[in-house]
Amino acid sequence: MADRIMGDLFERLIDSEIKIELLYFFRSNPGTIDTVEGLASRIGRSVEAVQKSINDFVRIGLVERRKVGESEVIVFNQDKDREMRSAMYTLKRQQGGM
Repeated sequence: MADRIMGDLFERLIDSEIKIELLYFFRSNPGTIDTVEGLASRIGRSVEAVQKSINDFVRIGLVERRKVGESEVIVFNQDKDREMRSAMYTLKRQQGGM
């Protein structure tokens, strides 16, 4: 059961090129606080495509939406990222993959 949950989580995490680019961006710039429009500009993707990926990341807790003045900004959840990485590593070790 845990295998399936982690597999589903991993699939949702990197099921598109945009998500991989966003994840790489956030891990390289973990303190970044920006709007969806700003993130789209930073990675050279459409706002609509980035919004869709951010929605998935919000659902799994990897990023949070916060209100700053009149703007909604996106904040990377480094604790959740570490937790997810650790869980995936542990699962892989249990499966004999590391």
